[in-house]
Amino acid sequence: MSINLIAAVDKNLGLGKEGKLLLSIPEDMKLFKALTENNVVIMGRKTFDSLPSRKPLKNRINIVLSNNKNFHPEGVCTFSDKEKALEYAKSLKEDIFIIGGGEIYRQFARDAEVAFITYIDRDFGADVHFPDIFKKHEWKLESEEGPFDFEGIDYFFRKYKKISEKHS
Repeated sequence: MSINLIAAVDKNLGLGKEGKLLLSIPEDMKLFKALTENNVVIMGRKTFDSLPSRKPLKNRINIVLSNNKNFHPEGVCTFSDKEKALEYAKSLKEDIFIIGGGEIYRQFARDAEVAFITYIDRDFGADVHFPDIFKKHEWKLESEEGPFDFEGIDYFFRKYKKISEKHS
């Protein structure tokens, strides 16, 4: 069991703009599905609201963090406390994937051991960003595939592994 961050980011660590992904790359979506299926996904309410039809992702245990006590969509485990969500997720003995948004990535960055990052070599002027985890922790680029091309835009699949906490 491992705790993983999974995200697609632009060259400025942008994640999204106006509640939407910056770019929907079919190969990235396939990789996301392959990695997260039959595992646990943890997301914030805004990320859940951005899912197609606001329905849980199939073949995954969906956990949503929300401060709204009345938020209980069918097929979703909801928590208002990060630690309780993580404790529950760990009890399921499956890999855990943190899938967004920006604030959720920030909350779980310290807990994560692996980061699957689709790096898109373009600036999209995002209004939500992935935390710069590489400043707070020591991460090693374990593998990189690419560049690949999507509509004239280069992108890479990168896998990072946390080595240790940096001490300041």
